[in-house]
Amino acid sequence: MKQTGLWLGVLIGLSLPVFAADVTGVWQITTSRRAADGTVEKDSGVAFLKQNGAVVTGSLGPGRNRTVSDH
Repeated sequence: MKQTGLWLGVLIGLSLPVFAADVTGVWQITTSRRAADGTVEKDSGVAFLKQNGAVVTGSLGPGRNRTVSDH
């Protein structure tokens, strides 16, 4: 469940207005966070994005067949 929240947070961040480029497509993504013991934990996945003007929607997750939708 914690990982799902992380992915949704990334998607919300990507949903902010984008002014320069169309980000529609399939993206390989990597997130990282510092663990309590000081080590850096990395996680990778895939994001399927569609941009309509300044609105970005899509889904993301650990793989093509395992994603979380924005709605």
